[in-house]
Amino acid sequence: MKKEDLTSLLLAGVLFLPASVDAKYLDPGSGSLIIQMLVAGVAAVSYFFRHSIGNFFRKLRGGKDEDATNDSDE
Repeated sequence: MKKEDLTSLLLAGVLFLPASVDAKYLDPGSGSLIIQMLVAGVAAVSYFFRHSIGNFFRKLRGGKDEDATNDSDE
């Protein structure tokens, strides 16, 4: 890496540092948004893995889809 490139990276890093590090205030709107994103992420990951793992094991057993069996019962 050239010396000029390293200098540019260091300068860019210094420019993007926050002015004060001790700002610990989090307004209620931001806090609730963060909590909502965390809850939605957990729900999405659990839904994805539940369905993908269920489909994987269903294919291994050679079973039919649940939707196909429910339609034939009617």
